[in-house]
Amino acid sequence: MQIVSSAQTIAMLVGISVFFFVVLFAVIKDEIENNASRIKRPDNEWLFTRWDEKLYDAFTKEPPEKTLKTFGVDYEDYKKNCIVAKIKNPNLKKLAARKMIGLLLIFFGFILFIVSITGGLLLPFLVLFAGIIVYQGDVSRIKKQAQSCRKRIEKELPRFLDLLQTALYIDIPVSDAILITAKRLDKTLISRELISSIAETQMGSVSWQTALQELALVYDVDMLSDFVQYLINGYEKGLNIYDVVERQATETRKVALISAEENANKLNTSILIPIGVFKLFPLIAIVAFPLIKQLTGSMSIF
Repeated sequence: MQIVSSAQTIAMLVGISVFFFVVLFAVIKDEIENNASRIKRPDNEWLFTRWDEKLYDAFTKEPPEKTLKTFGVDYEDYKKNCIVAKIKNPNLKKLAARKMIGLLLIFFGFILFIVSITGGLLLPFLVLFAGIIVYQGDVSRIKKQAQSCRKRIEKELPRFLDLLQTALYIDIPVSDAILITAKRLDKTLISRELISSIAETQMGSVSWQTALQELALVYDVDMLSDFVQYLINGYEKGLNIYDVVERQATETRKVALISAEENANKLNTSILIPIGVFKLFPLIAIVAFPLIKQLTGSMSIF
């Protein structure tokens, strides 16, 4: 038992030493390259500032997009999620370095698990858990933020379409109607996005059709994509835009109602499962304990 404990300690110390040696090597390498190229470091920048980026540069010169693809990260999907989550200029080198560190922790976790197979398993599981968190952390966090924003768009779109009908009823241009309606829906995500999109059209950089298509492409929400598609098709075919929006508003309300019912059913299921488990197991124990005791007593007689 003492040998296992010693081996576990040695494996842990070796892993920690290798990790810090790699980080130190990356930092020193960056310092040497900066001095060689005579790049003056800002006075307030610490030696280990951007250490994860230095770690990435020390190991590879490949573009971070290519490295992330090797780690199974869909760069285009990650980029869209960053745009939706309002994360400007995502640090891809930092993300790739975190993936490397996560794999390193997972590797040492398996080594500790093998060494500690007959001893304590708490430390290996903690290292493995830390490795998984570091490996998945940034991608999962940004994806959750983006999904939250998409759900907000789905929730706010039916109300926007109802108000848009009113603006279109007085026969004003579509882009103006969208802008007026968005301003009425103050402090909502969909209003901020639409105001930003229509602002681009007012500067003359793109048409309102292109701006809405880009918005729908980034968010990738079915209800929003359908609305944009039907609106643009109706406008290009010369249809009555008010009728187009009215039909789409009705359809959106139906979809929102079905989605709300599905979420309510999922919520009921998630509530009933733990209730059923905590009620069922005690009941089984109450019924089974006397039977097991009786059977044990009968077997002892024989």
